[in-house]
Amino acid sequence: TMESDSSIDDNNELETGFQLVMRACQSFYQSKIISNDKDLSGIILYGTEKNKNTFDFNHIYILHELAQPSAERIMQLEALSNKNTYKKTYNDLFGSTQSKNYSLNEALWTCSNLFANSPQRLTIKRVFIFTCNDQPHASNLTLERQAKQRAKDLNDVGIEVEVFPILTESITTFDYKKFFQDVLMLSDDELELRNNQAPTGRLNELLKLVYSKEHKKRAYCTVPFSLGETSDGTPLQFSVSVFNMVRPCPKPTKIKLDMKTNMETKIVTKHYLPETAEILMPSDIQYGIDVSNRRVLFDADEIKAIKKFSDPGFQILGFKNISCLLPHRYVKPDDFIYPDEKYVHGSSCLFNTLLKECLEKQMFILCQFTARRNTPLRLASNGFHLHYLPYADDIQTLSKNDIPRITNDEVDADTAATSSNDEINKLDDNVNLSAADFDFEDDDYNFSAFDFVTENGNDGFDPTTGGEIKRLKIQIETIKEQTKNSKKQDEKIDLKKQLRKCSKQMKTLKEQQSKQIIVLEFSKI
Repeated sequence: TMESDSSIDDNNELETGFQLVMRACQSFYQSKIISNDKDLSGIILYGTEKNKNTFDFNHIYILHELAQPSAERIMQLEALSNKNTYKKTYNDLFGSTQSKNYSLNEALWTCSNLFANSPQRLTIKRVFIFTCNDQPHASNLTLERQAKQRAKDLNDVGIEVEVFPILTESITTFDYKKFFQDVLMLSDDELELRNNQAPTGRLNELLKLVYSKEHKKRAYCTVPFSLGETSDGTPLQFSVSVFNMVRPCPKPTKIKLDMKTNMETKIVTKHYLPETAEILMPSDIQYGIDVSNRRVLFDADEIKAIKKFSDPGFQILGFKNISCLLPHRYVKPDDFIYPDEKYVHGSSCLFNTLLKECLEKQMFILCQFTARRNTPLRLASNGFHLHYLPYADDIQTLSKNDIPRITNDEVDADTAATSSNDEINKLDDNVNLSAADFDFEDDDYNFSAFDFVTENGNDGFDPTTGGEIKRLKIQIETIKEQTKNSKKQDEKIDLKKQLRKCSKQMKTLKEQQSKQIIVLEFSKI
């Protein structure tokens, strides 16, 4: 609705309820681009001065047709919610009327027409009504009756209607009982719960409500549950809906775009005959398999018949004691089933009776389950939860690998070595060495590791084998660099001797990886 006279947001940017709704729609569009970019959304305004719709209804303006969110739409909604551009854009596009003759029935009719003219097949259809008026046709009972009947017609064809009350300075409560109880077809308990919820005047609260209603708890499938046949041969069935308890959240699918135009590409596959390059139609193609040096051919209808195992639904096989249901025979997460009165009346009563009898006798229902056509059937146990059972080849006996255990003597030896290693670490932390402390007469005694002594006296020595190997690698690279830059023949010979000795030490250390304590000796090379 276009009516709002409030200052509703803390940031003083959203001054009216209309701006709040436009900002919420903008955020909703942006989230759709990331999460479900294939979903179609549209915006219809009623109570406007100008009109724009297929039936030329007064005071109804289609701001956005049913389509995927786009940058242009988001920018337009941003202009309608921005305090600097709101009034100009508002008046230029549609304006507001003081007339009370606009009809909610015609607005819902326009919504239904948008769904009917959608270029894509829609699985879920929802209408969200944002309003601060809990009784839009208080002075006209005819328009009120028409709106309620239109809402009922939408519900009959599978279109859900939801209302989001908006807070204003003059309207702080919203009574569903006046009008919207019949539009939403609320029970007394649902009515009491709705009336206890205060209308919202903040953007984050409104978005939270919209996202909670946007996620639809829809059934994975709705199938018949067959109990057999009666004495006169009539099938005894009731209807149940299957819901996923846990399922993976897939990433959005990749879209291939044209490099030049950035438009979405359409993949077209054609089959050619290699000899003549003639295009083959689907009716010209056959599938085959080689069996005993003979090719057996199948047409498309035979392929479909091969894939069909049984009709979708539950086929009862018998009853088993609950103790036979072993928890370790797990195939995949359980599903949840619930009776569906929409397709078979009396399903709830029959399902409830069957479940109570099974609980009293500690039994579960063993049945055959096929979710959809051309899908393989599964064995399952039934209660309110659908537990999938493994086939015989799914149950495997894994070979047990006996891992050797270390002896107590080996544990004691390792403990002693670790304790000695801790003592060396303590000594290493307390002793600070530098090259000046080793003032040998012959320069050949100067060990190149002193080049790595830091300012705090810690030479980075790691008493473990891995640390010593790293130190030797650095030393070998240093000696190689010195040999390359040396110009004296005698000096090169001495450096090569050092290199051979370091290489030999590294080889020894790699052969003794398990040794924890390494004694480093300084000797003349």
